[in-house]
Amino acid sequence: MCGAQAVIFGLFGVAPQFDDSLAASPHLPPFAQRMALRGLKLRGKTMDIEVEGSQFLMKSDGAIQKGDIGQAVTVR
Repeated sequence: MCGAQAVIFGLFGVAPQFDDSLAASPHLPPFAQRMALRGLKLRGKTMDIEVEGSQFLMKSDGAIQKGDIGQAVTVR
């Protein structure tokens, strides 16, 4: 379980917020060109996070949000 938490909360920067939303601010490790986390279920939401280069996409409930690495994107 500890390894999964390190990936979800560390590399993908998923952070539950007090208002029941979820924020993500992923960090691409230097050895990877891209990474993806699919089917994450947390707080009643299902999301996919895809990181490539300096940008990422967060998909949740049919909505797609785009962000730059270092920027947080929030799902309500």
